[in-house]
Amino acid sequence: MKPYIFIIKFITGVVLAYNLSCNSAPKVLYGANKERTFASKNDYSAFINEKYGFKPDYLFFADNKSYDSLLYYTVGNGIDYFFGSFTSDTVEFKKSDFLSDNESCYGRVELEIRNIKENKGLRKPNYFFRNNSFINIVNGQKLELNKLNKKSIVLVISHKLGRIHHKEFAKIERLVESFPDIQLLVLSLDNVYTLN
Repeated sequence: MKPYIFIIKFITGVVLAYNLSCNSAPKVLYGANKERTFASKNDYSAFINEKYGFKPDYLFFADNKSYDSLLYYTVGNGIDYFFGSFTSDTVEFKKSDFLSDNESCYGRVELEIRNIKENKGLRKPNYFFRNNSFINIVNGQKLELNKLNKKSIVLVISHKLGRIHHKEFAKIERLVESFPDIQLLVLSLDNVYTLN
């Protein structure tokens, strides 16, 4: 084989690998990163409910002062969709090493939720919810974990996820609803606070 043919094949292989890598596959396979506009919070809520099945009562958005903090916290902590488990606005169940190895794996998230239900796991201080403000999309009330008197499983969502985790979300919602002492909360990563 002539050297220039090898180089051309190699470069073609690299370009194909890049185009089929994780950077573009979610966009193609799952419809991720599509830009959408929403006329109102109700429009956004209806979309999230239809696309992912979450009841609007579970859906919260960051106010304008907390939005950047939510994004920084999510990215800085490598959160995929399982934000964490909380007993109050200052106490979180520490994520298990098993979950931390692959937070996007539903089986690991399910085990984590079951362990939280049984009060297994270490607790650690976390002041994220005390220092930030989240508003319920249905009734406009501020999220106050201390007043829920339940353990809270918190997920994050964005309309740009496409169909990446929609099956996992439905399973998690059913699982959490089967435990009366646990509440599901969903934080939107979208800038919903700008909508009417």
